[in-house]
Amino acid sequence: MKELNNPAARLHALLQKAKQNTEFAGTLSTEVWPKLLNVPKENQPLMFKRFGGVMELPLLIKERIENLPDINHELQLRWMSKINQAFQANNFSAAFASFIGKIDDSTLLGIEHCADILSRRDPDPEIKPDELESLRQQVDDLINETKNSEIEADLKKFIFKHLFTIRNAIEEYQVFGSKPLVTAFGQIIAAAYTEPQTAIKTATSSQGNKFLKIVAGIGLLLTVGNQGLQLTEGALKLLQPPHDTVIELKVDSGSKK
Repeated sequence: MKELNNPAARLHALLQKAKQNTEFAGTLSTEVWPKLLNVPKENQPLMFKRFGGVMELPLLIKERIENLPDINHELQLRWMSKINQAFQANNFSAAFASFIGKIDDSTLLGIEHCADILSRRDPDPEIKPDELESLRQQVDDLINETKNSEIEADLKKFIFKHLFTIRNAIEEYQVFGSKPLVTAFGQIIAAAYTEPQTAIKTATSSQGNKFLKIVAGIGLLLTVGNQGLQLTEGALKLLQPPHDTVIELKVDSGSKK
């Protein structure tokens, strides 16, 4: 799997997947896009939200490329007109070919060139597939465990709210990259100020401690080195009362410990 550490890489991966599945062309767009974006077919609001994120990717790529000096911006972005034409032609009540038929090999190659440039010169924080899957499993396990727990209602609601936000961010990684996880992490830390009484209860139950470990893991995945560790430790202190509870920060990754 190629690195998805920039919007061009994510757009290229999505379009390449759509092109390689040749059976998609004759299928209704309303059936294809949910498959591409990992959305239940019946959840149209979520599908349109993620589709909107896909439509925004070319603009994000353009902004990032144009912010880089010493490259020919016009040359690197020639593919954009083809992409814009494809989105304009997309018809959810028609066959997917109305969209994917506008994407030719030269368009894919142009996006791939931008992906290579951004990967080297302006990458986003990247989460490897095995790390993302491990995080997903931890979140799913804790959701199931918390459903059957007898913890206080306000704490259960607090944990659920943030776990489902994290879960959605994981599902959207292929389109939005690490940004939704950054937002989810920030919302949890902000909760220390907006819901202080509930937030500090997280260290008073088994589910709460597991939740804090997940938060710690996200912080480490999104940052690098000692600075990231210090940031995560500082954030967790805001969510814990002053007692001897210890949240161990550890991620099984070669560069993050």
